[in-house]
Amino acid sequence: MNDLSLGCADSYPVHDVYTFSDDIERIRVCDHDFEPAIDVHEPAKDGWHGFCLMYHCNLEWCDTEFKIEDLDELIVLLETGAEKAQPSYFDRENCYSLIVFLKEAKSKNRSVSVLKE
Repeated sequence: MNDLSLGCADSYPVHDVYTFSDDIERIRVCDHDFEPAIDVHEPAKDGWHGFCLMYHCNLEWCDTEFKIEDLDELIVLLETGAEKAQPSYFDRENCYSLIVFLKEAKSKNRSVSVLKE
C-alpha cells in the first residue's frame, strides 16, 4: 500500500484518512490531500450529483467502503479542484498521486472503492 497519510492521523487537529482500493492496490491519503479538491466545487442549480452527492450528503459512506461509480468524474473533480484549492492545508502532490492511482486503475479496468476512517 502507498500510504501518504503517515503522521496525518496523529497530528492536531485530528485528521481523517481515506483509503482508495482497486482490485490489487491501495493508496491512503489524509483528508487535507483530498477534501479541499472536492470542497471547492459548487452544486448545480438542482443540487449535488454523482460523487459530490455521496460526499456531501451521504454520511453512511464514512464508516463503510463505498464503490466509486464513475472514475472519470472523480478524476476530473480532483484535477480541476487541485488547481483551485488553497495550498495552506492542501497537499497538491499527494492529490496528484491519488489522481495517478485512479487513472491507472481505470486504464486496467479495475473498480475503485474508498473508505473514510
